[in-house]
Amino acid sequence: MNEATCYPTPKWDPIFMRKPCIYSVIKTFSQGIKGGRKDSYLVLLEGANHFCITHSSYKTTGTVLSDFSTTESEAEIRSLMSKIIILFINAHLKNKPQEREELQQLLNNPNHLIY
Repeated sequence: MNEATCYPTPKWDPIFMRKPCIYSVIKTFSQGIKGGRKDSYLVLLEGANHFCITHSSYKTTGTVLSDFSTTESEAEIRSLMSKIIILFINAHLKNKPQEREELQQLLNNPNHLIY
């Protein structure tokens, strides 16, 4: 979701209907980040957990037990997150319009990992 997305009430929101806990994330995002600049994105990943950005097999941190297990490939989730982050940096920090367009296409086209 990008900031152009209207944040619906949970009564009919299909994301909320699938996972009610997500509504609080959407609400926090929409209220906690100042809008109007078209440079903020909320990307909800199917099957991910808080530690997908790292390798959960790294057990010395003790964080593996602090979250639910992933239900999708962690490598695939990390790859997608990396691509989104790189496109965002290039689009909005390096001001590359073609990267902005690619980011929009990536987020708006069907992907089983993106809500």
